[in-house]
Amino acid sequence: MGRNKGNRNQHLVSDTAIFLMFESYDRLPRYRVMTARARLYTYSLKHSYLPPEVSRLFGALMPSEGHVKRMCRILRSEACRQVRFYTDCLQVVNRNELPLPSAQKRFLEDLRLASQTADFLWGNLVVRLPRSRHQYPEHGKDVKVLGDASIPKNVADLLKLGPKFCEHPALDKTELLGLVRTAAGKARTDEVDRCIREGVDCLPQKVKKGNTVKLRSAVAVLREADLKLLLSDKEGGFVVVPRCLYKEKAHAAIDGNFNEVKGVVLTKQRPNTWCADQ
Repeated sequence: MGRNKGNRNQHLVSDTAIFLMFESYDRLPRYRVMTARARLYTYSLKHSYLPPEVSRLFGALMPSEGHVKRMCRILRSEACRQVRFYTDCLQVVNRNELPLPSAQKRFLEDLRLASQTADFLWGNLVVRLPRSRHQYPEHGKDVKVLGDASIPKNVADLLKLGPKFCEHPALDKTELLGLVRTAAGKARTDEVDRCIREGVDCLPQKVKKGNTVKLRSAVAVLREADLKLLLSDKEGGFVVVPRCLYKEKAHAAIDGNFNEVKGVVLTKQRPNTWCADQ
Protein backbone atom coordinates (compact mmCIF):
# COMPACT_ATOMS: atom_id res chain seq x y z
CA MET A 1 0.00 0.00 0.00
CA GLY A 2 2.82 2.39 0.87
CA ARG A 3 4.54 1.72 -2.45
CA ASN A 4 1.34 2.30 -4.46
CA LYS A 5 0.65 5.52 -2.58
CA GLY A 6 4.20 6.66 -3.26
CA ASN A 7 3.78 5.91 -6.97
CA ARG A 8 0.55 7.93 -7.11
CA ASN A 9 2.23 10.86 -5.39
CA GLN A 10 5.15 10.58 -7.76
CA HIS A 11 2.80 10.80 -10.76
CA LEU A 12 1.02 13.81 -9.25
CA VAL A 13 4.34 15.57 -8.67
CA SER A 14 5.42 14.73 -12.22
CA ASP A 15 2.22 16.16 -13.74
CA THR A 16 2.51 19.29 -11.62
CA ALA A 17 6.09 19.76 -12.72
CA ILE A 18 5.04 19.52 -16.37
CA PHE A 19 2.40 22.21 -15.81
CA LEU A 20 5.00 24.47 -14.20
CA MET A 21 7.48 23.87 -17.01
CA PHE A 22 4.89 24.72 -19.66
CA GLU A 23 5.72 28.43 -19.82
CA SER A 24 4.75 30.90 -22.50
CA TYR A 25 7.89 30.39 -24.56
CA ASP A 26 7.34 26.61 -24.62
CA ARG A 27 3.60 26.41 -25.15
CA LEU A 28 3.57 25.84 -28.95
CA PRO A 29 6.48 23.53 -29.99
CA ARG A 30 5.30 20.50 -28.03
CA TYR A 31 1.76 20.80 -29.37
CA ARG A 32 2.80 20.97 -33.01
CA VAL A 33 5.37 18.17 -32.68
CA MET A 34 2.87 15.78 -31.14
CA THR A 35 0.22 16.76 -33.71
CA ALA A 36 2.63 16.00 -36.56
CA ARG A 37 3.60 12.74 -34.88
CA ALA A 38 -0.04 11.65 -34.59
CA ARG A 39 -0.53 12.41 -38.29
CA LEU A 40 2.62 10.42 -39.08
CA TYR A 41 1.23 7.32 -37.38
CA THR A 42 -2.10 7.78 -39.14
CA TYR A 43 -0.22 8.01 -42.45
CA SER A 44 1.71 4.84 -41.54
CA LEU A 45 -1.51 2.93 -40.92
CA LYS A 46 -3.03 4.08 -44.19
CA HIS A 47 0.01 3.52 -46.44
CA SER A 48 1.65 0.54 -44.65
CA TYR A 49 4.73 2.61 -43.84
CA LEU A 50 7.18 1.68 -41.05
CA PRO A 51 8.43 4.83 -39.28
CA PRO A 52 12.13 4.76 -38.28
CA GLU A 53 11.38 5.27 -34.57
CA VAL A 54 9.05 2.26 -34.63
CA SER A 55 11.61 0.19 -36.54
CA ARG A 56 14.26 0.90 -33.90
CA LEU A 57 12.02 -0.63 -31.25
CA PHE A 58 12.41 -4.06 -32.86
CA GLY A 59 16.16 -3.96 -33.39
CA ALA A 60 17.47 -6.14 -36.21
CA LEU A 61 14.29 -8.19 -36.53
CA MET A 62 11.71 -7.03 -39.04
CA PRO A 63 8.23 -7.18 -37.48
CA SER A 64 5.12 -8.35 -39.27
CA GLU A 65 2.79 -5.85 -40.89
CA GLY A 66 0.03 -6.57 -38.40
CA HIS A 67 2.34 -5.96 -35.44
CA VAL A 68 3.56 -2.70 -36.97
CA LYS A 69 -0.03 -1.50 -37.29
CA ARG A 70 -0.73 -2.41 -33.68
CA MET A 71 2.29 -0.43 -32.52
CA CYS A 72 1.32 2.55 -34.71
CA ARG A 73 -2.20 2.54 -33.25
CA ILE A 74 -0.78 2.56 -29.72
CA LEU A 75 1.66 5.38 -30.50
CA ARG A 76 -1.03 7.36 -32.31
CA SER A 77 -3.31 7.09 -29.29
CA GLU A 78 -0.50 8.28 -27.04
CA ALA A 79 0.31 11.20 -29.36
CA CYS A 80 -3.36 12.24 -29.46
CA ARG A 81 -3.51 12.03 -25.66
CA GLN A 82 -0.49 14.31 -25.38
CA VAL A 83 -2.06 16.76 -27.85
CA ARG A 84 -5.14 16.96 -25.64
CA PHE A 85 -2.92 17.33 -22.57
CA TYR A 86 -0.90 20.20 -24.07
CA THR A 87 -4.13 21.87 -25.15
CA ASP A 88 -5.31 21.82 -21.53
CA CYS A 89 -1.91 23.10 -20.41
CA LEU A 90 -2.15 25.94 -22.88
CA GLN A 91 -5.54 26.96 -21.51
CA VAL A 92 -4.34 26.73 -17.89
CA VAL A 93 -1.27 28.90 -18.56
CA ASN A 94 -3.36 31.57 -20.27
CA ARG A 95 -5.88 31.65 -17.43
CA ASN A 96 -3.08 32.02 -14.91
CA GLU A 97 -1.59 34.97 -16.80
CA LEU A 98 -4.74 36.86 -17.89
CA PRO A 99 -8.34 37.39 -16.74
CA LEU A 100 -11.00 35.07 -18.11
CA PRO A 101 -12.23 36.95 -21.24
CA SER A 102 -8.71 37.88 -22.35
CA ALA A 103 -7.39 34.45 -21.46
CA GLN A 104 -9.95 32.69 -23.68
CA LYS A 105 -9.15 35.00 -26.60
CA ARG A 106 -5.43 34.46 -26.11
CA PHE A 107 -5.98 30.71 -25.88
CA LEU A 108 -7.83 30.61 -29.21
CA GLU A 109 -5.12 32.70 -30.89
CA ASP A 110 -2.37 30.45 -29.54
CA LEU A 111 -4.30 27.33 -30.53
CA ARG A 112 -4.79 28.63 -34.08
CA LEU A 113 -1.10 29.52 -34.34
CA ALA A 114 -0.13 26.10 -33.02
CA SER A 115 -2.43 24.39 -35.56
CA GLN A 116 -0.98 26.45 -38.42
CA THR A 117 2.60 25.65 -37.43
CA ALA A 118 1.65 21.96 -37.05
CA ASP A 119 0.21 22.02 -40.59
CA PHE A 120 3.43 23.61 -41.86
CA LEU A 121 5.57 21.02 -40.08
CA TRP A 122 3.47 18.15 -41.38
CA GLY A 123 3.50 19.56 -44.91
CA ASN A 124 7.31 19.57 -44.92
CA LEU A 125 7.38 16.04 -43.53
CA VAL A 126 4.80 14.34 -45.72
CA VAL A 127 6.57 15.23 -49.00
CA ARG A 128 9.56 13.13 -47.89
CA LEU A 129 7.54 10.07 -46.92
CA PRO A 130 7.29 7.13 -49.33
CA ARG A 131 4.01 6.58 -51.05
CA SER A 132 2.03 3.40 -50.77
CA ARG A 133 2.50 0.82 -53.47
CA HIS A 134 -1.28 0.71 -53.85
CA GLN A 135 -1.65 4.45 -54.29
CA TYR A 136 -1.56 4.55 -58.07
CA PRO A 137 -4.46 2.47 -59.39
CA GLU A 138 -4.49 0.80 -62.73
CA HIS A 139 -5.15 3.05 -65.69
CA GLY A 140 -8.32 1.27 -66.70
CA LYS A 141 -10.43 -1.80 -66.16
CA ASP A 142 -10.90 -4.33 -68.88
CA VAL A 143 -14.19 -4.20 -70.75
CA LYS A 144 -15.45 -7.66 -71.65
CA VAL A 145 -17.44 -7.94 -74.86
CA LEU A 146 -19.45 -11.15 -75.18
CA GLY A 147 -20.85 -12.72 -78.29
CA ASP A 148 -20.45 -11.03 -81.66
CA ALA A 149 -20.82 -7.52 -80.25
CA SER A 150 -18.32 -4.75 -81.00
CA ILE A 151 -18.00 -1.22 -79.68
CA PRO A 152 -16.00 1.77 -80.97
CA LYS A 153 -12.67 2.65 -79.38
CA ASN A 154 -13.90 5.89 -77.84
CA VAL A 155 -16.76 4.05 -76.10
CA ALA A 156 -14.38 1.34 -74.89
CA ASP A 157 -11.98 3.95 -73.50
CA LEU A 158 -14.85 5.58 -71.65
CA LEU A 159 -16.01 2.27 -70.16
CA LYS A 160 -12.45 1.44 -69.06
CA LEU A 161 -12.66 4.30 -66.57
CA GLY A 162 -14.84 2.03 -64.45
CA PRO A 163 -18.25 2.37 -62.82
CA LYS A 164 -16.90 4.59 -60.02
CA PHE A 165 -15.58 7.28 -62.35
CA CYS A 166 -17.24 10.66 -62.12
CA GLU A 167 -16.43 14.26 -62.95
CA HIS A 168 -16.58 17.35 -60.83
CA PRO A 169 -19.90 19.15 -61.23
CA ALA A 170 -19.83 22.22 -63.41
CA LEU A 171 -20.28 25.39 -61.31
CA ASP A 172 -21.52 28.68 -62.67
CA LYS A 173 -20.27 32.09 -61.56
CA THR A 174 -22.95 32.48 -58.91
CA GLU A 175 -22.02 29.19 -57.24
CA LEU A 176 -18.32 30.08 -57.35
CA LEU A 177 -19.01 33.38 -55.61
CA GLY A 178 -21.05 31.51 -53.04
CA LEU A 179 -18.09 29.23 -52.35
CA VAL A 180 -15.87 32.27 -51.84
CA ARG A 181 -18.26 33.77 -49.31
CA THR A 182 -18.63 30.44 -47.52
CA ALA A 183 -14.86 30.08 -47.21
CA ALA A 184 -14.47 33.68 -46.09
CA GLY A 185 -17.12 33.21 -43.43
CA LYS A 186 -14.79 30.82 -41.59
CA ALA A 187 -12.18 33.53 -41.12
CA ARG A 188 -12.10 36.14 -38.40
CA THR A 189 -14.47 39.08 -38.66
CA ASP A 190 -11.75 41.60 -39.47
CA GLU A 191 -10.36 39.38 -42.26
CA VAL A 192 -13.62 38.50 -44.06
CA ASP A 193 -13.45 41.38 -46.57
CA ARG A 194 -9.84 40.63 -47.44
CA CYS A 195 -10.60 36.94 -47.94
CA ILE A 196 -13.51 37.77 -50.24
CA ARG A 197 -11.39 40.14 -52.37
CA GLU A 198 -8.55 37.62 -52.69
CA GLY A 199 -10.97 34.79 -53.40
CA VAL A 200 -12.71 36.73 -56.17
CA ASP A 201 -9.33 37.51 -57.74
CA CYS A 202 -8.57 33.78 -57.86
CA LEU A 203 -11.74 32.89 -59.75
CA PRO A 204 -11.32 32.08 -63.45
CA GLN A 205 -12.51 34.64 -65.94
CA LYS A 206 -14.21 32.02 -68.10
CA VAL A 207 -16.25 29.24 -66.54
CA LYS A 208 -16.01 25.90 -68.25
CA LYS A 209 -19.39 24.55 -69.28
CA GLY A 210 -20.29 20.94 -69.76
CA ASN A 211 -18.37 17.74 -69.10
CA THR A 212 -15.41 16.65 -71.15
CA VAL A 213 -16.63 13.05 -71.25
CA LYS A 214 -19.41 12.60 -73.78
CA LEU A 215 -21.73 10.21 -72.02
CA ARG A 216 -24.75 10.75 -74.25
CA SER A 217 -22.90 9.68 -77.39
CA ALA A 218 -21.75 6.45 -75.70
CA VAL A 219 -25.30 5.67 -74.56
CA ALA A 220 -26.59 6.33 -78.07
CA VAL A 221 -24.03 3.92 -79.58
CA LEU A 222 -25.02 1.15 -77.18
CA ARG A 223 -28.72 1.66 -77.88
CA GLU A 224 -28.29 1.68 -81.65
CA ALA A 225 -26.26 -1.56 -81.53
CA ASP A 226 -28.90 -3.15 -79.23
CA LEU A 227 -26.32 -3.88 -76.52
CA LYS A 228 -26.75 -4.32 -72.78
CA LEU A 229 -24.23 -2.83 -70.37
CA LEU A 230 -23.70 -4.90 -67.21
CA LEU A 231 -21.39 -4.76 -64.21
CA SER A 232 -18.87 -7.55 -63.75
CA ASP A 233 -19.32 -9.31 -60.41
CA LYS A 234 -15.58 -10.06 -59.92
CA GLU A 235 -13.29 -7.61 -61.71
CA GLY A 236 -15.50 -4.59 -61.11
CA GLY A 237 -15.50 -3.49 -64.76
CA PHE A 238 -18.18 -3.41 -67.43
CA VAL A 239 -19.50 -6.24 -69.59
CA VAL A 240 -21.10 -5.54 -72.98
CA VAL A 241 -23.61 -8.20 -74.04
CA PRO A 242 -25.96 -8.35 -77.05
CA ARG A 243 -29.60 -8.21 -76.03
CA CYS A 244 -30.42 -11.63 -77.51
CA LEU A 245 -27.52 -13.25 -75.63
CA TYR A 246 -28.59 -11.45 -72.46
CA LYS A 247 -32.10 -12.92 -72.74
CA GLU A 248 -30.68 -16.41 -73.34
CA LYS A 249 -28.46 -16.14 -70.27
CA ALA A 250 -31.37 -14.85 -68.20
CA HIS A 251 -33.66 -17.74 -69.23
CA ALA A 252 -30.85 -20.24 -68.58
CA ALA A 253 -30.30 -18.80 -65.10
CA ILE A 254 -34.03 -19.03 -64.31
CA ASP A 255 -34.27 -22.60 -65.58
CA GLY A 256 -31.17 -23.61 -63.62
CA ASN A 257 -32.32 -22.16 -60.31
CA PHE A 258 -36.09 -22.71 -60.41
CA ASN A 259 -38.26 -25.73 -61.14
CA GLU A 260 -41.38 -25.40 -63.21
CA VAL A 261 -44.50 -26.34 -61.28
CA LYS A 262 -47.21 -28.19 -63.17
CA GLY A 263 -50.72 -29.09 -62.09
CA VAL A 264 -51.15 -26.25 -59.63
CA VAL A 265 -54.04 -26.70 -57.22
CA LEU A 266 -55.74 -23.41 -56.56
CA THR A 267 -56.57 -23.43 -52.86
CA LYS A 268 -59.07 -20.58 -53.02
CA GLN A 269 -60.98 -22.05 -55.91
CA ARG A 270 -62.84 -24.65 -53.77
CA PRO A 271 -64.30 -22.12 -51.28
CA ASN A 272 -65.39 -19.98 -54.17
CA THR A 273 -67.15 -22.96 -55.72
CA TRP A 274 -68.87 -23.79 -52.46
CA CYS A 275 -70.07 -20.23 -52.06
CA ALA A 276 -71.40 -20.22 -55.62
CA ASP A 277 -73.32 -23.46 -55.03
CA GLN A 278 -74.94 -22.06 -51.90
